[in-house]
Amino acid sequence: MNKNKFYITTPLYYVNSKPHLGTLYTTLLADSFARWNKLLGKQVFFLTGTDEHGQKLQEAAEKAGKAPKDFVDSMIPSFKQMWELYGVEYNKFIRTSDDEHKKAVECFIKKLQDQGDIYKSSYSGLYCVPCETFIVVNNETPKNDKGEHVCPSCMRDLKEVSEESYFFRLSAYQDQLLKFYEDFSHFITPKERLQEVFKHISQNRFVGHSFPW
Repeated sequence: MNKNKFYITTPLYYVNSKPHLGTLYTTLLADSFARWNKLLGKQVFFLTGTDEHGQKLQEAAEKAGKAPKDFVDSMIPSFKQMWELYGVEYNKFIRTSDDEHKKAVECFIKKLQDQGDIYKSSYSGLYCVPCETFIVVNNETPKNDKGEHVCPSCMRDLKEVSEESYFFRLSAYQDQLLKFYEDFSHFITPKERLQEVFKHISQNRFVGHSFPW
């Protein structure tokens, strides 16, 4: 590992709406880390960009009366203008609709398939559309006034889904990952997230949820 290189990325922001204060806050934090490491003499690569696929984005496009691609194209300038306004100095702005990104994902998925790490199966469970996350219900999962489980992150209602999907064979790497996080517990911050990661590794989770866009 080259200790003189420093790579940092923001989340790839959803473009179902324009950037807000939280978006700016996160990006400025990443920009500050990048600048600090430049001052330390490191070779820095700072990535930001947008996640332009998903159910909530499709719903936002339909609400605006636009095709998904036209909708996301109309949202990108607001992100780039904000970064310019606040002097954010990134090295690359990636869009998940870029051909470059699509080719990289296809290559990565093919490699996983060739290794036998992806398999097809069926899944039934609760799904949070805003967070685009499947929720594993347990005793700690919050409920609404009706006694129905809600998303632990955003506290919104969950949607029940049942479908065929692709799963990642996480169990093949379980022992390696658990040992790594035991030996390098500082790798996960904040500390309270470490147990959450341990629980996640102990389960086989699927790669994605099917949707048109």
